[in-house]
Amino acid sequence: MMRPTIAGMFVYLGPALLVVGMLAEAALFFSQTIYLGGCVNLGSAAVLVLVVYLLRHRFELAKMCLMTAAEIIKHNFSIIMVTFTVLIIQLALVILNIFATLGVFLRFQPAHQECGEGVYCSAAVTVAGCVFTIFAQIWLSSVISNLMIVALAGGPFSSDYFHPRSQETGTGLRLGSWDAFSQAVKHSTGAAAFGAFLVGFIHFVHSVVNGLCHMHGNIGAECLACCCRIILGWLLAILDWLVSMFNKYVYNR
Repeated sequence: MMRPTIAGMFVYLGPALLVVGMLAEAALFFSQTIYLGGCVNLGSAAVLVLVVYLLRHRFELAKMCLMTAAEIIKHNFSIIMVTFTVLIIQLALVILNIFATLGVFLRFQPAHQECGEGVYCSAAVTVAGCVFTIFAQIWLSSVISNLMIVALAGGPFSSDYFHPRSQETGTGLRLGSWDAFSQAVKHSTGAAAFGAFLVGFIHFVHSVVNGLCHMHGNIGAECLACCCRIILGWLLAILDWLVSMFNKYVYNR
């Protein structure tokens, strides 16, 4: 079993590196006589340390979960195979998406040499095509990740939870990851795809409206930013309600 010190190192490594980065940035600001930036970074580091201290029991719970997962993985090598397979598939999707986005940009940009020969090209088409390819990448990646989680949760992790290994023999009922993956594809593909679409759409709308909210310039742009903040609040509230209803009545079934 994973030692508690190693598990604790992994759990606290992220906040520790973040604090070190903030202190280094604060030192850089102070060396450049930018005292306001240095004070902000020092204050942020102090707040982060305080939050970690207040949530130390949650970190201990995360450490125990990590140790439990490591123990299950030690007895189920298929978890490593499934995880690495999904990582390779997602890497291939990222590479394909990069080439697809570059191809759309180079083909439909107004400066393309074939745009004057009856082929419609414009900045709007270019932006729409790039947004579509990026959103498709986010969606497909989320679907694959959700199916992997369902397969692992319904396979090795569920068998270890519901049918733990005997301490005398060290054996127990194991459900193969391939069987769990086939069940996940049959029964959970639609829910995973729709859920990933909702989450990706929410993040996309939030990014667009948030970008409009930070517009600066004339008075009209400031009024547009104010209206966007109001619309963003209502829109995100509606989307959050839809996601909660989806999780309650669709995904859990």
